[in-house]
Amino acid sequence: MHFALCALVILLVVSVSLASLEPEAEMELNSLQKRFLAELGMKDVPDMELVNTDEKEIQRMTQKYLWNVKRSEEEFLASSDTDAAEFERQLNGTLSVTRLRKKVVCYGKCCKRPLSISFADIGWNWIIDPKEFEAFYCKGRCEGSQGLFASTHALMQSILKVKGHNVSRPCCAPKKFRPLVLLHYDDNKPPELKVTTMKGMIVKECVCT
Repeated sequence: MHFALCALVILLVVSVSLASLEPEAEMELNSLQKRFLAELGMKDVPDMELVNTDEKEIQRMTQKYLWNVKRSEEEFLASSDTDAAEFERQLNGTLSVTRLRKKVVCYGKCCKRPLSISFADIGWNWIIDPKEFEAFYCKGRCEGSQGLFASTHALMQSILKVKGHNVSRPCCAPKKFRPLVLLHYDDNKPPELKVTTMKGMIVKECVCT
């Protein structure tokens, strides 16, 4: 489910980019959007023209959102191998996205690579925060002794491929994910602000599987 959700968002971005070139992309986009809405417990896209949220409610929900983001980041730090000082620098914004991307050195092998997704590019103005996020994706070769194999099965599959057997190589795919906290409007009439933690939105680790 988590992999499907992360892949779903990426497919949405691709569908939007193709919408002006392929007429059938619009139908695919609508189908993917319905699946994402279902993950949020929604059936329809919020009608933003009906929004009448007052400033006090916006401030209250924004504080709730920020608190949930902080808790999510703390949980990630507690379960991550990331150096604490390095993580704090990233969290406080002292490392730019460009600089972080320069640190990704894969040499063609399977690893996590940068992928920034903007909700505005998808046309989702009903998601208030974050405006965009780093989803990451997995790409690279799955071969050789340095491969990060998810199982002995994947390792044996790679060995058979090297030996000339008619089998496909293991694929580079996500193994672990992080959640993403969203501040968004729901599909009530009028729409109301909600804070939802979506699991499986950010790739944390890639392996050959």
